[in-house]
Amino acid sequence: MSAATIGIAPAFDPRPVGGPPTPVRVPRGYLDALQVAGARVVILPPVPDEAAAEHHLELVQGVMLIGGHTPLPDPIVNVEVLPPLYDLNPERYVSDAAYARVARRRGMPLFGVCRGLQVMNEALGGVMDYRRLGTAGTTNHYQVAPDDVATHEIAIEIPSRFHTAIGRNRLRVNSFHRTAVLKPAPGLRIAARSEDGVVEVVESDADGFVMGVQFHPETMPRDDPSRRAYSAFVAAASEWCR
Repeated sequence: MSAATIGIAPAFDPRPVGGPPTPVRVPRGYLDALQVAGARVVILPPVPDEAAAEHHLELVQGVMLIGGHTPLPDPIVNVEVLPPLYDLNPERYVSDAAYARVARRRGMPLFGVCRGLQVMNEALGGVMDYRRLGTAGTTNHYQVAPDDVATHEIAIEIPSRFHTAIGRNRLRVNSFHRTAVLKPAPGLRIAARSEDGVVEVVESDADGFVMGVQFHPETMPRDDPSRRAYSAFVAAASEWCR
C-alpha cells in the first residue's frame, strides 16, 4: 500500500480591515501525528470557494481540518450563546468548508479535530449548539490541565469505525472546546459522547471515511489509544489512493 499524501487546511487569524492576509500556521503536533501514522503531509492554501479547493485536492488523498488555535476575544468568552464559527473568522470558515464539501463529494477521506469537526459537520449540513458549555459538573470541556493530560471519559458506540480504530469501549481524552455538535450532518452518525451527553466523535455511517473528534489526540503521548484515530485516517487515505 503506497503512502497517502494528506492535505491540512491551516489555521489563520482574521484579516485586519484594510490589511494584508495573516500568516497561516499548523501546530507541529498535527504534522508529527500524521507522519507517525505513515502519511506524507502538505499544507493546503486558504481558498475562496469550492472550485479552488477542487484544484488543490488533485494533489492529495485525504483532507484534515484542524482546531481553532485562536483564543476567543475576552468580551465573548463567558457569554451564554457564542457567535457562530463563520462570524468568528469568515475567510477561514469558507476555506475549510470548501475543502470539506469537495472531499466529501469525491469520497476522499476526511478528518476533523475540535473546531475542524465542528466546521466539517456544519459544512456537510449538520447543526451546532452554540450555547456555551459549562465547566462545572461531571465534565469540564475546557480544561486548565496541560494538553497532554486526559481529563474526562467518553463512551464509544459499538459498532462504529471509531471503536474499530481505538479498540475499546471507553476512552479518556483531553478537552478544549466551548460549543458542541447538536445534530450530525446527513450521512454522519454519533460515535462517542462524554458522560454528560456532549457529542465527542462523529463519523460516516456508510461507505467513505469521514471522522471528526472533539478532542486533540495529537497532543497526547504517542502510546495513547486516542492517536489510533490518525492511523485509521491515514490507512483509509492510503486505500483510497490505490
